[in-house]
Amino acid sequence: MPMYAYSCPACGDFEALVPSSDRNDDQPCKTCGTASPRIIKAPRLSALSPTHRRAHETNERSQHSPSHSCCSGHQNSTAARTGSENGKSAPPRQPQAKRPWMLGH
Repeated sequence: MPMYAYSCPACGDFEALVPSSDRNDDQPCKTCGTASPRIIKAPRLSALSPTHRRAHETNERSQHSPSHSCCSGHQNSTAARTGSENGKSAPPRQPQAKRPWMLGH
């Protein structure tokens, strides 16, 4: 059965699983039982790229429960900045080979 949206005048919008043949009939509100008419909602379309859509969803979530990751789990700020426990900087990375996709024999 498909999911349809209905609007209760007292409780607000809700969704219900309803047979297609009964989709236009008023449905009882899940909270108060009032007969509620069907409403048409805009479908969630993927008009944005996945990267932008995830960014928008993250921003919407952070409006309600903001969090940040700058201090997540590190004991001291020096280790968080340098990436090492003793406060010294990590050794430099070795340069990559000219052709990293080639395997050595």
